[in-house]
Amino acid sequence: MNIIIDIEDDIVSEIETCETKLNEIFSYLLNWFKDEDLSSNLNLVFVTKEYQRELNKTYRNIDKTTDVLSFPADNENLFPNEEEDLGELYIDPILTKKQAERHEVTFENELVRLVIHGFLHLIGYDHLTAKERDEMFYIQEEIIEKFYG
Repeated sequence: MNIIIDIEDDIVSEIETCETKLNEIFSYLLNWFKDEDLSSNLNLVFVTKEYQRELNKTYRNIDKTTDVLSFPADNENLFPNEEEDLGELYIDPILTKKQAERHEVTFENELVRLVIHGFLHLIGYDHLTAKERDEMFYIQEEIIEKFYG
C-alpha cells in the first residue's frame, strides 16, 4: 500500500503514526476477500478539505467535502505507479479527526473505519439504497469487530 500525504498540517504526524495499522488493515482486507482475486496495491491519499471537496464536486457532482472518496483502478488514477492498483482512497484527515472526536474513538480507529469503507466501495459495495446500505455497513462493522477482536 502506498500512503501519499498531500497536505501540510500538524495532523501529518498523526497519520504517520498510523502507518503500521493502515498496512495491517489493508492486508487483513485482502485476506478477508481472498476469493476476489484483488490487486495487492492501494494508493491511500490524504488531502485538504478543499481538494476533497473539489474531487467530490468533479466526480460525484456534490459540492461539499466528504471523509473518504474511492476511485477504482479502472478510473484514471491521479497517482499512478508501475504496479497494478486496486484503486485510490482519498481521505480528509481533518474531517477524520473531527469524526473520531464525535464518535469518541481514536484517530487511528476512525481512519481504519474509513479505509474499510473505501475499500468496500472499490470492490463494488455501495449504499445508495437501504438494502445496499444495510449490507455494506453490516460487512464493514463485522470486519472492524473481527480486526480488533
